[in-house]
Amino acid sequence: MNRLLELGNYRNRYFAMRHGHSEANRRGIIVSDPRNGIETFGLSEQGRAEVEDSLLRDERLDAACRIVSSDFLRALETAETARRVIGCAQPVVTDPRLKKRILRVLIEEIVVETPQVKSFRLSMESPREFRPGQHFDVRLTAPDGYQAQRSYSAASAPELEGQVELTIELIRDGEVSPYFHEIARIGDKLEIRGPIGGPFTWTSD
Repeated sequence: MNRLLELGNYRNRYFAMRHGHSEANRRGIIVSDPRNGIETFGLSEQGRAEVEDSLLRDERLDAACRIVSSDFLRALETAETARRVIGCAQPVVTDPRLKKRILRVLIEEIVVETPQVKSFRLSMESPREFRPGQHFDVRLTAPDGYQAQRSYSAASAPELEGQVELTIELIRDGEVSPYFHEIARIGDKLEIRGPIGGPFTWTSD
């Protein structure tokens, strides 16, 4: 969405909308695997109300809009709710490429900052641009399929092309940080998602 705001000289106007509160949110679980997200965990009643409320307050959208959605159920139900509220004549178009993408990364370097803090330089197979203040989700998957996920802010400058550094403090009873401090080695492969969130920088003003 941040990149869309920077675009200019286009004949059409583009709007990005996040899905509403989902059944996964209601249960307090993370569902990012397409095998689960496409067929289950759609919008909750709260989520449908959120979508309707946001669209009723935005007068820029009308029946001439074209709506494109990922095939995740929560996103598709958000799109169908939007289509109904604004009276869009065209059917919703689904595009699997809009799903949240998991990036494969390789641990290139590990730096011990303090006894409780380590920095990890990760090399991305598919480089992503990011800005100061954005974060990445790190997902670990156990042999039995159990997944744990935590968010870490980018600790490196965006100019580090194709790479990102994450600085991780050890939380003894945590599910993710002990893996990095006690198990992770150079050459290990991980799954991350991002960058996520809006940028944040201090200025001289």
